[in-house]
Amino acid sequence: MALGDLYLRQSRYTDAGNAFLDLLFRDADHPGAHIKLGEINYLKGETEKALAHWQRAAALLPNDKALGSRISKLERQQKESRRYETVADHLFTVQFDGEKNPQLRNLVIETLQDAWFEIGQSINAWPHRQIAVTLLTRQAFFDVTGSPSWAGGIYEGQIKIPVSGYDAERLKVVLYHEYLHALVFDLVSDRCPWWLNEGLAQYFSRDDAINARKIEIARKSILGGNRPGLENLLEELKTAGNDPQKVLTAYSHALSATDFLIRQMGLYTLQTVLEIMGEGADFEAALMESSGYSMSEFEAEWITTVRAASR
Repeated sequence: MALGDLYLRQSRYTDAGNAFLDLLFRDADHPGAHIKLGEINYLKGETEKALAHWQRAAALLPNDKALGSRISKLERQQKESRRYETVADHLFTVQFDGEKNPQLRNLVIETLQDAWFEIGQSINAWPHRQIAVTLLTRQAFFDVTGSPSWAGGIYEGQIKIPVSGYDAERLKVVLYHEYLHALVFDLVSDRCPWWLNEGLAQYFSRDDAINARKIEIARKSILGGNRPGLENLLEELKTAGNDPQKVLTAYSHALSATDFLIRQMGLYTLQTVLEIMGEGADFEAALMESSGYSMSEFEAEWITTVRAASR
């Protein structure tokens, strides 16, 4: 189990799967192995296999509410996408309603390929699997994912995006954003702090006008006396509920700090940080090793730089 977990945290999905399968060969009713195999299958877009493993685990752990919730969401996803078409290349699989949105096929695949190439060239980082993408109606998106009303897309092992009445330019931004989340997961598993994960997704979404507005929102917030603790931003977001201003402020702070990191230290340092984290380190250790900054020093200089730029 520990070996499989180690491989999974390194995004070595085949090795992890083999370790968990070996465990099931020894103990066919090991719920943890079924849960992990379900996660690997889900990450690879093999939803039927994922559901089978999770249902087996749920039979062994009938009181696991989180597992039950995952199963319910996946069952809703499968029911919704049963009539969908699937297009694929060696990088992505895309499920969509071909009858309602036949024109989406080429646009989405080409946009994802562009994101793969452009972001990969920028930080020399590439995913370790074929990434699954599902395009849903807006109502189906919220039914399947349970996302808050302000969400424009989600990555939770797979990319899911609402596309009803989509705008081509906006769709491109969302695809780049969610692809970055998928890439970061493959690079560092779940060790990326929320602020950096969201900051990078916004930074590489190439939405220059909106990003400039968010940088300004963060600047005004900081000048107004708000000194956000980056590690606390996720908790602030959770308490924001559906308050659009609080949500926007949290995302703006995340983008501002990430923009400072890249401008101050360069994309090479960012690449190095991600590589060190990929070896198992947390962000603060990776930051110290690659730049000499502690987390507190980094935050203090970010705040000082934002304030100084406003004088």
